[in-house]
Amino acid sequence: MKYYKYLVIIIFIIIANSCIDQSKENKRVFLSGRIENPNTDFIILSIKSIPVDMVYDTVFLNESGVFKMLVPIDECGPAWLSDGKESTQLYLYPGDSIHIVLNASEFDESILYTGDGAARNNFLAQYYLKFNDFGKGDFIDFFMLRDTAIQAYMDVIYQDEKTRKNYLEQNHLINDYPTEFIEFMKTGIHFNRMEYFIYLFYNGGSLAAPNADPQLISQVKEQIISGVDYIDPDYLAPGYQWWLYATLPHVLTMNIIEEDEDLKTNSKKFDSVLFGKLAEIITPYELQLAIYSLMRDYSLSFDLESMEQLNPIVSKYVDDPTFREPIDSLFTTVSEKLKQTIPEDAELYDLDNPELSNITFEDILESYQGKVIYLDFWASWCGPCKGEMPYSADLSNQFIDEDVTFLYVSTDRDSVAWKEMIKIMQIEGIHYRLGENTREDVFERFGIEFIPHYVLFDQDGNMVKNNMTRPSETETEIQIRELIQK
Repeated sequence: MKYYKYLVIIIFIIIANSCIDQSKENKRVFLSGRIENPNTDFIILSIKSIPVDMVYDTVFLNESGVFKMLVPIDECGPAWLSDGKESTQLYLYPGDSIHIVLNASEFDESILYTGDGAARNNFLAQYYLKFNDFGKGDFIDFFMLRDTAIQAYMDVIYQDEKTRKNYLEQNHLINDYPTEFIEFMKTGIHFNRMEYFIYLFYNGGSLAAPNADPQLISQVKEQIISGVDYIDPDYLAPGYQWWLYATLPHVLTMNIIEEDEDLKTNSKKFDSVLFGKLAEIITPYELQLAIYSLMRDYSLSFDLESMEQLNPIVSKYVDDPTFREPIDSLFTTVSEKLKQTIPEDAELYDLDNPELSNITFEDILESYQGKVIYLDFWASWCGPCKGEMPYSADLSNQFIDEDVTFLYVSTDRDSVAWKEMIKIMQIEGIHYRLGENTREDVFERFGIEFIPHYVLFDQDGNMVKNNMTRPSETETEIQIRELIQK
């Protein structure tokens, strides 16, 4: 199985080069556009690549919301265009010249492309608008019937795949999309099925359908594993990457534990067995891609212990510099960040500390009365929260001589993790960690369901806006300045 796939991949690499434009003048993409009601004052273009995505350009909008960017690009592939809050996927070819118009208040619904390369990107926008909520709303409601309707659940997945394929084929007949773009879409559609199947096994680590027919469960597992037989997958298709990074390892993990439950408590031996099984059914390139992805995930949580535990697997299987060098770089970066100390300008108050346990959140707010207060509710494990921190640092520096206070309020239950992340990210300023006596009241008072969550108070201590805009959004600075000038 695997050796046949190697031959196919070699042939595919030769054929796939057809998307590379050989003329020097066309090895670039021109993007322009106009954004109505922008969330921020900039646009970021990220090109999907392996092993890491490349941020090719960041440009600022002018007063009319207009932007232009000229990006060097050697071959076709997916990209993401983001305003720092929302994003949309593109598929670019060398020589494209695309104009984009959208209203950020209705981001996905309003996108319209014109110019060379517009047809495939208008299709992408329509496709994701049509199918992107399948795994969320009605689908998940139906999924809650899984205990009695496993076969019906599977039928819905099959029907969804068929509908997606038909939608692609119908549009392809009208627009005659390029071969590489069609393969990108077909790969994603095929592996979307694997992604939905894996929901059947998510429920606290046990089968979500304990009374399900074992033959059906076995059939689902076999179908997920059979993804290795898909010929010429586009490695950049999101559905494929999710299958390789998460879905396939999850099923193999279940099978391994079923065969030897003792491996649950022997993580080193388990890693050896898991990656040994992966090495038997996927190509060395795919295996190294999967290992890199896991190491990257560990690095994002600064889990150096898990990175070091996986090091023997890296040494055994990763010899391609494309993956080995970035992995070594991840080790270096995480190690250096963990050696940092808490910033000198950071003030930390743990409300679980017995000396502070009688302090209410109202007491905290009153102590800063006379200043505009920007509350930032976050946690060490929250990716979007951490993503906003550099913007928060820039914003607070703009008000360093003003009567404005930025309060970072952690919802972490683990005080060590809280302090570690302040140290790792070098978050200066005033920090509070909610204690057992304050957490419930604060969540109820501000209606906090998700983080990050921001709240703005004026200098008299009045709450101006709950669910305030994020530090990365232009409106945040504007509203703070308006309060200072009153």
